[in-house]
Amino acid sequence: MESITSPTEMKTIQLNDQKAGMQGLDKEHINKIIYEASKGTPYFAFQEKRQKSIDQKVKELKSALQKITEAERSASLKKMNILCASLETERDLSHSIVHIDMDAFYAAVEMEDNPKLKGKPIAVGGSSMLSTSNYEARKFGVRAAMPGFIGKKLCPQLIIVPCNFKRYKEVSNKVRAVIEEYDPDYSPASLDEMYFDLTEYIKREYKKQMHLNVCLKQESAMADDSDVVCQTCSMEVPREERDRLAYNIVEEIRERIFAVTNLTASAGIAPNVMLAKVCSDQNKPNGQFQIISTLEAVNSFVCSMPVKKVSGIGPVSGQILNALGIHTCWDMWEKRDVIPILFKESSADFYMRVALGISSTVVKSDYVRKSIGTEQTFREISNPEELRAKCQELCQEVVEDLKLRNMVGKVVVLKYKTTSFDSHTRNHSLPCHTADEEVICNTARKLLDAEIAAVAPKPLCLRLMGVRIANLVYEDMVHGDEKQIKIKDFLKPKQTLCEDQVVTVDSCHKDPEECNENTCKENEISMPEPSSKPATSKMSYICPVCNASQMKTLDELNTHIDNCLNKSAIKEILTEDLQQKKKETTMGGKEKCKEKNF
Repeated sequence: MESITSPTEMKTIQLNDQKAGMQGLDKEHINKIIYEASKGTPYFAFQEKRQKSIDQKVKELKSALQKITEAERSASLKKMNILCASLETERDLSHSIVHIDMDAFYAAVEMEDNPKLKGKPIAVGGSSMLSTSNYEARKFGVRAAMPGFIGKKLCPQLIIVPCNFKRYKEVSNKVRAVIEEYDPDYSPASLDEMYFDLTEYIKREYKKQMHLNVCLKQESAMADDSDVVCQTCSMEVPREERDRLAYNIVEEIRERIFAVTNLTASAGIAPNVMLAKVCSDQNKPNGQFQIISTLEAVNSFVCSMPVKKVSGIGPVSGQILNALGIHTCWDMWEKRDVIPILFKESSADFYMRVALGISSTVVKSDYVRKSIGTEQTFREISNPEELRAKCQELCQEVVEDLKLRNMVGKVVVLKYKTTSFDSHTRNHSLPCHTADEEVICNTARKLLDAEIAAVAPKPLCLRLMGVRIANLVYEDMVHGDEKQIKIKDFLKPKQTLCEDQVVTVDSCHKDPEECNENTCKENEISMPEPSSKPATSKMSYICPVCNASQMKTLDELNTHIDNCLNKSAIKEILTEDLQQKKKETTMGGKEKCKEKNF
C-alpha cells in the first residue's frame, strides 16, 4: 500500500476539535504543522500504519454496503426496530447522574503549586508524549496524547512540566472526599473524573425541606393520634424538583471542590452515565450542563450529539463511522438498517443504545468491577532499574486502591508501550487471591524482566507502563465460599506452589487458590528464597477414597482409585447381600413362630 503523503490523509494525528478549548482554531494550519513535525519519526510510522489499517477497513465496509440488497435492508430494519423497542423498556429517567471532570487537572495542579506558570501555555508530560495541556496551550492546538516535540512546534513558548502523580493523587483524594459526602458509592473513572448518583441524596434533602414546611404543622395532630403517619416522608420527589435540586447541589459541590483545592471542575448532569459524561464537556472550563429528566429533553440533545463525543467511540471507530456518513446520533438512527449488517451484533446493540440515549444508571464503584489498575505515560525509559522502579511505583498505587476497596485479585497484568508505539500486554495468574504488595510487585517485576530479556542485548525502550490486578473478589470472600473443600483438593500433589515458592502441604492443607502469605506464616510453613534452580522435592498424591498417599505419579493414582473404588463397591454389594439375607432369615423365623402360635 502506498505511503500517506498529505496531512488530510493522516486523520489519526489531526486536531481533535471536539476537545474542550479546541474550537475555532485554524485546523488546516495546525494539521499541516503536526504532519511536517512528525514525519520521519517512530510516532509518524505508527500513526501511518494505523491510518492504513483504518482506510482498509473503511474500503471493505463501503464495498459491503454497496452489496446490501433492499430485501436485506428491510429485514434488518425490522430486526432493529424490534431491538430498539426492547431497549426502550430499559430506559430509566428517575436518576440524577453526575460526571465531575476537573479542568486540565494535571496542568492546573502544577500551576497552583507554581504560580509563575499561570497565564503561560504549559503541558504535563515529556518530549515523547503529553498527558494534558492547559487552556492557554490548547489555543495553539497542543493537546493530550500528543508528542511533546510536536507541541513545541505548535507552540514554541510551551513549557513542559514532568508528571508528578503522587501530588495529583493527593489533590484527587481531596476532591473524592467532597463527593463521598453526597454519594458514598461514587465511582472514580480516573484521578480527575468521578461519576456519582445524587438520587438518594436529593430524596433526603427534599424530605428535610418538606418536614420544615409541612410536618411541623402536623405535629399537634400527630401528638393527639399516634396512628397518624407523616405523608411527606414517603412521597416521591416531583421530577421538576429533582432536576432543580440536582443542578443546585452540583453547583454546591463544585464550589466546595474549589474551596479545598483552589481548582475548578466542570460537571454534567443527566439521567444516565453516558449522557452525564458528554454533558460535562459542554460548558468547560468551570461550568456545568444539565439534561432534564424527560424523554423530549434526552431526544433533543442526542439528536445532534456527535458520535465522537460518546465514551466508547474512540478515534478509530469514530473515523470509520464518519466515513460511512454517520456523524451524529441522528445519522446512526437513520442508518440503523445497515448497522447490524456491517458491524458485529454487540457493536450494533451499543450503537443503538447511543442513538437512543440509553445507558446505565448504576455508578457504584465496584459494580461489575473486574479489575483495578493504573498506567502512566512518561519520557523514554530504557534503563532496567528505572523500569523496575516505575513498575514498583505502579504496583504500590494499585495495592493501595485494592486495600481501599477491601478487594483481592488473582491475575497480575503488565501493559507497556514501546517508543515505536507498539502495545503489549502480559499476565500471570497467581495461585491465590491477594492484595499483598510484595507478591504483586514481584510478579509484575518478573513479567517485566522477561520482556527485557526477550529483546536483549537491545534495551527495552518504553514510553508507557501499566499494572492491573484482575479476577477480583472481596477480601472476606476468600475466607467464605472459597474455603469449601472440593475433590480437587485431594487430587493435587502433596506439595503446592504459593507465590512461585514450594510450600509443604503437611503443614498447610489449603487449596493454592485459598492460601496466601499470611495464612502460610500462621501455619509455620517454610517458604524458601527464590532460586534459579527448579524445586526437586518429591511429590505424592492423595487418594480421595481411602486417603492413602503413596502414589508418586498420576498413573499410579488412577490405578489405585480404580482398585479402591472396585473394592469399595464390592464391599458395599456384599454388605447389602448380607443384610438382605439376615433380614430374610429374621422374617422367616417370625413367620414360623406365627404359624406355631396359630
